[in-house]
Amino acid sequence: MLFHRQLTEQADRETIDSERYVVRQESEELIVWSPRQTVFNPMMDERRPEVESMRVYLYEGFYLGIPSMLDNLVHGDVEQHLIISRDGYRWDYPFPDEAFIPKGEDGQWDDNVVWFPCMIVHNNKMLFYYGGARYRHNVNGEPLDKRQIKIGMGWVPLDRLMGLQTRKRMDGKGALLTRPFVVEGDDLYLNAEVNGELRVEVIGTTARQVDTGGKAHMGHYIATREQEYDGFRRGDCNAVTGNSLAHRVRWNDRSIGHFKGKAIRLRLIFNDTCIWAFQVK
Repeated sequence: MLFHRQLTEQADRETIDSERYVVRQESEELIVWSPRQTVFNPMMDERRPEVESMRVYLYEGFYLGIPSMLDNLVHGDVEQHLIISRDGYRWDYPFPDEAFIPKGEDGQWDDNVVWFPCMIVHNNKMLFYYGGARYRHNVNGEPLDKRQIKIGMGWVPLDRLMGLQTRKRMDGKGALLTRPFVVEGDDLYLNAEVNGELRVEVIGTTARQVDTGGKAHMGHYIATREQEYDGFRRGDCNAVTGNSLAHRVRWNDRSIGHFKGKAIRLRLIFNDTCIWAFQVK
């Protein structure tokens, strides 16, 4: 599988500017390749109209893309952004206004170009080594002493690429309902900074039907109610507090392993919290 930059066709290089976007191709023997399929094209966004290139990593079951977003016509600068995908075709771009690895401040060695990051996971950190320079991307013929590229490194704690954080205008309270998933491990771990309190309850994947009473009554209706499990309700969950990459979640002395092989959902209820990830193992 290959993700690479593609240029728009140009009839006249003197009058028509090329534009860059990312395509995907596949091959079994690296000789015959599938047709190009466009997967990331930010040309409709005037803030960052082109993507110079993109590094893609298959990480923990999803695709992590780090595109080099380029403003070639005006500023000639490059910054690294963050996109994600479940299948490598449809990409989510949650923070188009915020660089994942931004340029340095004016006068620093990387104040114009930041590109080609390489990710390494080491000692509970995600390290990103990148090239940086002071010259503009759209200027040719610069002397070699002004086109020097240096290597920098940025890092985030493990799996803390993007998170869900409560807001003060909501009194710092929040809740999260996961998609259904099959439990394949013994314990639930949360990557979260909990300055208040967090609890988890286990919910079934389907709701049960509830009949409110006699059909002759004008207020009669049929409703549905979420399936809850005794011993795994919110009140049974030991409170999670503090900042940890791996909070272990328990319901009194019970674990999520009780549901191994079954499909469930989780509801997280919390206040003054930022949640980055959860894992069952």
